[in-house]
Amino acid sequence: MAKTIIFSLKALGAMLIIGSGLVSCKTEPCLDTVLIQQLEQEMFSWYVNDTTHQVFLLTDRHGIGQSLIVDKPTKNKTEIQVEDDCGQTSAGYHYSLQYITSVSPYHLMVDINGAAPGYGGYTIEISWMHTLKEVSRKAVFDLQTGKSANAEALCQVLETFTTGETTYHKVLEIVFDGNLFPNAIKKIWFAQKMGIIAFEDELGNRFQRTTA
Repeated sequence: MAKTIIFSLKALGAMLIIGSGLVSCKTEPCLDTVLIQQLEQEMFSWYVNDTTHQVFLLTDRHGIGQSLIVDKPTKNKTEIQVEDDCGQTSAGYHYSLQYITSVSPYHLMVDINGAAPGYGGYTIEISWMHTLKEVSRKAVFDLQTGKSANAEALCQVLETFTTGETTYHKVLEIVFDGNLFPNAIKKIWFAQKMGIIAFEDELGNRFQRTTA
């Protein structure tokens, strides 16, 4: 009887090993490298040329001016973030940029992230924080789908957008959902290569760049 039990345990162990081998041999779909390259180029096209402490003049409809100050632009790349069963790899990317306003109590942040679809994807995140009320909102735009990727805002790319005498091409327009308080930021415009060019509060007062 003892031999029978030992045999049964050995047989069970062998079955478990075989089963584990079958599971571990399951292959994942290969990375779509063509799509990844296309999305990477689209992502790079949104990187901003601004440098630390660069200053832009903003003016509202009443002629009130303030400065938009660039702070802490950073760019990072992870050479191999994802590796598939076909031996292909894809990199991971993170670009960030912050803005400080000289009058409005706002801190604006831009984060552009890149990873293979299914592993984070390619997104533009733009957020603001009210430095006195400690309130913040964030919009996420998916570069692959061309749509908003979270519920806090609606995003769309405008082919052109004009502020003052300057016309910008390919501008991400963000409209935040809901109403927080009268001077909360309701809309932000983020131009390709140029960064944040305008923002508007819930009362419709818009500060826009008057220097490119």
